[in-house]
Amino acid sequence: MTFNKYLIAITSSAILSAPLSAATIYKNETQEFNIGGRVEVGGSLTDGDYSDESNVRLNVNGKNKLNEGLTVFGRYEFEITENEDDNEANLNTRHL
Repeated sequence: MTFNKYLIAITSSAILSAPLSAATIYKNETQEFNIGGRVEVGGSLTDGDYSDESNVRLNVNGKNKLNEGLTVFGRYEFEITENEDDNEANLNTRHL
């Protein structure tokens, strides 16, 4: 791969990777529920074969204040990628 093609691949990867802002879906005095994530678009081209390395990560988190001294919280993040063998989506838990 020539230097120019290499530079274009890195630049396009950097431009196409974008974080999604977290959004508060529900909030009151004792409870809060948020959703967020990011999208990464990338790939590699080697000897005429393209390999998709794109992924999407989504996360949800929340907390519930039970009383003045006790708050419970949870977070779940998963990643969606494409399986190149059968073009099916893979769902992988990243944080639980």
